[in-house]
Amino acid sequence: MGFDRESSLVLIRFVGLWSLLIHLLTCPLLPAMVDNQFFDESREQSQIKARIVAKYFWAWANVVIPSTKKRGNRIAYIDLFAGPGRYEDGTLSTPLLVLKKAIDDPSPNMREMLVTLFNDKDAENVGKLKGAIASMPGINTL
Repeated sequence: MGFDRESSLVLIRFVGLWSLLIHLLTCPLLPAMVDNQFFDESREQSQIKARIVAKYFWAWANVVIPSTKKRGNRIAYIDLFAGPGRYEDGTLSTPLLVLKKAIDDPSPNMREMLVTLFNDKDAENVGKLKGAIASMPGINTL
C-alpha cells in the first residue's frame, strides 16, 4: 500500500500531535524551565521522550521511504523546539539522535532523502545546536 500526498500529510500531522502529547506527558511544565535550565541536566522523562520520538520517526520513515522514492525523494524532520542539541551533561537530545540514526543507517536511503529543519526561540540554543551538528562525526554524509 502506497501513501498519497493527502495521507502523508495526515500522518505528518499525527506525528506532530503525537510528539506534542508525549512532550506534555513526560516533561513537567515548570516556570524555572523557561530560563533554559531544562537543558542543564537530562532527566529520565526527557531521555524517554527523545528515544520515543527518534524511534517513532525512524519507524515512520522506513514505512514511507519506498513510496517517497517514487514521488519526490525527500522526507522531512522538523523540530521547532530543538534546544541546544545536548544537555549540559553531554546527553544527546532529539535533533542529534535523529541525525545520528540517519548517519548510522547502513543503507543510503535515509542519508540521501532526509531533510531536517531545526529551530528554537532561544538564539543561544540555535548557536549551540549548529555547533553540535557541525561536530557530529559523519554529518557530511547527509
